[in-house]
Amino acid sequence: MQELLERKRGLYRTILLVDDELIEREMLGAMLSDQYHILYAENGALALDIINREKQKLSLVILDLHMPELDGYSLLKIIRSDAELRRIPVIMLTSEKCAEVESLKLGASDFISKPYEAPDVVRARVMHSIELAEDSVIIHETERDELTGLFNKEFFFQYGKRLDLQNEKMPMDALVIDINRFHMVNELYGREYANLVLRKIGETIHKIVKQNGGLACRSNSDTFCVYIPHDTELQKKVSFYVAVINKKFERGKVSVRMGIYSDDGSGLSMEQRFDRAFLACRKLRDSYSTCFSFLQCGTSYKRITC
Repeated sequence: MQELLERKRGLYRTILLVDDELIEREMLGAMLSDQYHILYAENGALALDIINREKQKLSLVILDLHMPELDGYSLLKIIRSDAELRRIPVIMLTSEKCAEVESLKLGASDFISKPYEAPDVVRARVMHSIELAEDSVIIHETERDELTGLFNKEFFFQYGKRLDLQNEKMPMDALVIDINRFHMVNELYGREYANLVLRKIGETIHKIVKQNGGLACRSNSDTFCVYIPHDTELQKKVSFYVAVINKKFERGKVSVRMGIYSDDGSGLSMEQRFDRAFLACRKLRDSYSTCFSFLQCGTSYKRITC
């Protein structure tokens, strides 16, 4: 975070310029070298080596579409599919109008047309792409839990309320996932193992949200919240989710319990749904043979034994 803030204050920024045409590289480099430190690559394969080596320093990649060994489209796909590289914005160089739309669909932040526009326009596009990317990273680091990548509790409820406003008639289910005796996991196996537990559970929750839509957060040290569209098959799926999480760890070391509020149109607010889900989860605090407690729109609780 400190390094990123220093970049925003203008202490330094590094750009990688990738083009197989020497004259094109030198022309564009001349427009930008008074404001940025420029690295050069003549094809996509060399560029990928530089990106992997300098990924912590790079503020932008400017990438030509048509190059030998590894073309611009292929390199852009690699950058966008890599968790460590995708934060780096990419501007595409192209003289083809049809390529601009395809580049944006693949994740390019902008494009620079050939022949090049006026230097002031090029520099403005470059600065705009860098600032947008840096602001996005800062926002992401502020709203996300560093260990799991899930939302922090505050942002989770903010986005959840916005989701409800945008989809007023969509019933939503609230899930609370708690790690049984997490303090003992910390004491017996150490902080490093406890963090591994949190990360692995976070990975599973990411998959749940990806499959079902919705949002998720790490609510506190050992508790997670998941807010997903109502599913009539939720009870069956929750059993599967619990089994998947528990199988990630050696038998007896770690287990989880869930409190669920299943909503088929009650009209409760997000906070009210989670109040009920937390209550359902707390009812299992002293029962380690029960996987989850299920509550549906004000009906009685249903406990499911593991």
